[in-house]
Amino acid sequence: MIFVNLFAYFAIAYLAGLLMSKLRQVDVQLKDASGALENLQALHENIVQSMSGGVITTGLDGRITLVNRAAQHLLEDLRSRIARTLRRRSVSGSVASLRAWPAPMPKSATRPSTAPQDFSRNGLRAQRERE
Repeated sequence: MIFVNLFAYFAIAYLAGLLMSKLRQVDVQLKDASGALENLQALHENIVQSMSGGVITTGLDGRITLVNRAAQHLLEDLRSRIARTLRRRSVSGSVASLRAWPAPMPKSATRPSTAPQDFSRNGLRAQRERE
């Protein structure tokens, strides 16, 4: 009986050693993969930030996840233009224009047109002139 217990003890020790060596291998692989992921993320960030066009990405929930430098400049320009426009107008005028928004549609816009539509370039120009 002692030999069976001794054999079981050595078998468990051997299996525990194998398990530890596999765990170390997986840990090394995880560190390598993590380092590769960090490198890819840094490369992605550099590419997006160096683009001259504005890039804004959002998640599925609509929240902004990334804004590159060009998009940041565009948004700052837009913000300053809006601020300048609001400063030029009186606050009461801005509030009155916001209360009137959206403007009611003219009655002619609510009825569908029965006239044939010409969507060529000249046809659109002529239609705009008639209106």
